[in-house]
Amino acid sequence: MCRIITGLILTLATALPCLFGQITTAAAVRYPRIVLKLPDNIASDTVTIWYFLMAQQGKTGPVKPQRNVRQYIITGAIAGQPARSATLYVYSPGCQFKVYDFALSALTDKSDVEQWFECVPLPQKSIHGFIAPTELPQDSFSEQTELVISGKLEANWICGDAFSRVAGGGSCGVPSIPLGKVGTLNPIEGGNFELTIPDFTEDPVFRSDSSNFGFVILSLENERVDCSVGPFASTDSEGSKRALEIKTDYPDPVVCAPVH
Repeated sequence: MCRIITGLILTLATALPCLFGQITTAAAVRYPRIVLKLPDNIASDTVTIWYFLMAQQGKTGPVKPQRNVRQYIITGAIAGQPARSATLYVYSPGCQFKVYDFALSALTDKSDVEQWFECVPLPQKSIHGFIAPTELPQDSFSEQTELVISGKLEANWICGDAFSRVAGGGSCGVPSIPLGKVGTLNPIEGGNFELTIPDFTEDPVFRSDSSNFGFVILSLENERVDCSVGPFASTDSEGSKRALEIKTDYPDPVVCAPVH
C-alpha cells in the first residue's frame, strides 16, 4: 500500500510541473496593443476608428464606438498571429482625418504603444440644394412638417489606402461615417434647402486621393416622429441619380430627388 501511494505521489510530482508549465506558457502569450487616447472635449461615441493590421495577410475592420471612454484599445493580432504593422484611420466630427502607422514587430517585449488623437479643425462647406415637393411622399411632406436631412460619408479612400499596402489588394467593407444632421427641408421654402457638411476638400487625405475619396449619402427624416422617408441623391443634367460627390465646387442649386 505504501509503495502504491509513494508511486502516485511521484507520478503527480512529475506531472504537475509539466501541467502548470503548459498553463503558464499559454497565459504568457501576449500580443502588442495600440492604445488610442482621446482628448476630454471629444465624445468617444462620435469617433470613427478603422484599423488595418498586417501579418501574413491583411485585415481591416471598424472599432465599435463606446460611450464615456477616454481610450480605445486595438489588439495587434490576426488569426492567432501577432501583426507586424498596423494603421489606424480616425475621424471625429469637425476634425481632419488622422492616419497613424505603427511598426508592431519592433515591439520586442509586446508592450502597448500609445497614441494621442489630435483634432485639427476642418472648415464647413455650405451647399444650396433643391428637391421638388412633388417628389416627396405626400403623407410625409406637408405644410406642417419639417424634414431633417442627415448624411453619412462613404469613405472609399480608406479601403484604397489600406490595400495599397498589400500586393494584390483584398476585400474591404467601405467605412460609412455618420455626419449627423446636415440640413433641414422646410415646406415654406418650396423645396429649397441648405446643406452644411465638412469641407473634406481641405483635408490632406483628399488632396492625396481626390479621385477616389468618397461621397455623401443623404437621407430625410421626419423630425417630429423620427420617421424615415428614404434616402435621396443629387441628380446630374441627364436626370440619373447619384450620391453627393466630394468636390471643391457645386452647382447652385444641387438638384436632388428621392431614391426609390
